[in-house]
Amino acid sequence: MLNIFFKLFLVIILIIISLYLILIIDTHSLMNRAKKIFLGEVSENDIKDELIKYSLNGYSNEENVIGKVNLKLFRLFTLHNFKDGIIIIYYTRVVYSNKKEIITGSWDIFPVIWKIRKINKIWNVVKIKEAP
Repeated sequence: MLNIFFKLFLVIILIIISLYLILIIDTHSLMNRAKKIFLGEVSENDIKDELIKYSLNGYSNEENVIGKVNLKLFRLFTLHNFKDGIIIIYYTRVVYSNKKEIITGSWDIFPVIWKIRKINKIWNVVKIKEAP
């Protein structure tokens, strides 16, 4: 009898894990786009949602040309209904000039809560709440 309950418990846990993986996989493209924005690989003109907050376009000038960007970006939690939801992330970003001097940085920013919405089959960040 105990063996049946244990097997049932394992099946339920596997179903829960599978459903959660589906939520994560569904928002993977958003995380990839966010990473490119954090690294400065996307033009500000191409950013159509609140992720524009993380754009590096304003940091480069004649004196400070962006050289290297160190980034740690981790998704800690995802919950959505395939239309709306939230993603909680942690990040650290340090932007260096080509002279290896720090231009700007954000260290150990947690929690960051992104409210997300699927618009035209693409996940967008519609609101950002960051720890001070």
